Amino acid sequence: MANAAARKRHFARACVQVLAGIALGAAIGYFYPETGESLKPLGDAFIKVVKMIIAPVV
Repeated sequence: MANAAARKRHFARACVQVLAGIALGAAIGYFYPETGESLKPLGDAFIKVVKMIIAPVV
């Protein structure tokens, strides 16, 4: 029980999620390049959302 709670808290950190996302994206791009190309619109949409959020904050 305590081990599951510790693992959940560890993965709840943003840096761990970002690193996991980078690793997953690199693995998909390396092993399944066709799938990586089909996911490009998601990446482009993410970049546009980040730009929209940054403009009002600055």
